[in-house]
Amino acid sequence: MVYDQGSKKQEESQCKVYEQNLMTPKDVPVFIYGTVVDEKYEPIPSVTIFIQGTNRGTATDINGKFAFQVPKEFHNTRIKLVARGIALSDQIKPVSIKNKSLFIKQIMMMFDSFTGDIVIIRR
Repeated sequence: MVYDQGSKKQEESQCKVYEQNLMTPKDVPVFIYGTVVDEKYEPIPSVTIFIQGTNRGTATDINGKFAFQVPKEFHNTRIKLVARGIALSDQIKPVSIKNKSLFIKQIMMMFDSFTGDIVIIRR
């Protein structure tokens, strides 16, 4: 291929822009994703999944699936992932966050047995 002096400078300039936009491994977004199920392996919607001690997380969709991006300050650390839902026992899952996305096959949640007092309100 033959270049004149002007197009060679333009090509070098484009290469520098491209090099600056390349992501290094530490800049690659890291996601945690998976599914929340009950003891019958049925998906559970509307379960909150978050990193313990933070407000970073999401909720499961109608199929019990979730995904969220892990903030950079948690890369290369060990965290506790909390799953919390109404009438369900909290589940805490310790996980190691590396510089790659993490797939959690299933988080199994159990329904709480609830026995409460009966209150009758009369007018």
